[in-house]
Amino acid sequence: MEFVELKKHLKTQKPYACYVCYGDDDFLIERAVSLLCALASEPKPFNCTDREFDGGRALTDELMQLPIMGDYRVVVARGKTDAAAVSGYLSIRLVRMVASQGRFGIFAYYCWAAGAVTIALSILKTLELLPWLKAAV
Repeated sequence: MEFVELKKHLKTQKPYACYVCYGDDDFLIERAVSLLCALASEPKPFNCTDREFDGGRALTDELMQLPIMGDYRVVVARGKTDAAAVSGYLSIRLVRMVASQGRFGIFAYYCWAAGAVTIALSILKTLELLPWLKAAV
């Protein structure tokens, strides 16, 4: 989203779990980061972390900390970050959200269907009825 849309979004809606700020204009990126850091609850030094991380483990540890005496905590990861750490954190957030809303019923049907298809394909492969399905080397 554009910077103006971000400002409007932060004023009118609940913030998302993750924002990625990138682009050619360093000034706008810094403005966006400062807008996001303004969401952090007081005391700011504890609820707004802005630094480069050595690896995925340090970033994951920082992301998993709860806000201190407030609703929001902001973590700004500068430089190259470990995409697996961020995606893992967001996956955990998604599963927690789905579990709190009690919507695992639909996901269970999907898992049953995916499992049945996988079992059927592996049986057909074992019986060599699907010559186009070969094992990955």
